[in-house]
Amino acid sequence: MKAICRFYILTLTSVLFFFSSAFAGTTWVSPETIAPDATWTDEDNAKDDDLDTYANSSFGGVGWSRPLMIIPPLNINKGGTDYLLCSGVRFNARRGGASNEIRKCKIEVNVFGDEGLIEREWASYPNHNWTEWNFKDTELDSMYYVELLYIYFYNTTSATRAAKLYEFDFGQGASFDQRLERSLDSALRRSRYDF
Repeated sequence: MKAICRFYILTLTSVLFFFSSAFAGTTWVSPETIAPDATWTDEDNAKDDDLDTYANSSFGGVGWSRPLMIIPPLNINKGGTDYLLCSGVRFNARRGGASNEIRKCKIEVNVFGDEGLIEREWASYPNHNWTEWNFKDTELDSMYYVELLYIYFYNTTSATRAAKLYEFDFGQGASFDQRLERSLDSALRRSRYDF
């Protein structure tokens, strides 16, 4: 009987492993809305899937830009509020100024649950290339119910410089493998028990 139970558990484990491999990867989705702000222009360019257009904010003085509020396509209701189950984000931005005076970025994410707010700051990001933040690399959990987020850029000089955000995306599905791996590990541990 023990051998039969172990056989079924290991067979189930193999099937789950097959599907986890088949569904590996991240699907990137564009924001639903980018809220207008007086200090930003062409905000919708950051969600048009065109790396030749951008949202722009020109500002002077050492410090952070005003945030650009970005709302994902909301498809899950929890506690009366709509969210997107999200595994990460990515952005494509150009550094501002001839000497890259704008090269620092910060993202604050409003999420459902005890955390409320998670954030990450980059001291430098690649120029006009993708920067990805996979939640499972830096946060307690690998997926969050995301309501909205704010992105900021930092000017290191008193001169006026332009922050240019070409695209912003929300990631879905990257942590599917991680959750299955936990289930597989749990199944393997159970298979060692006596029945």
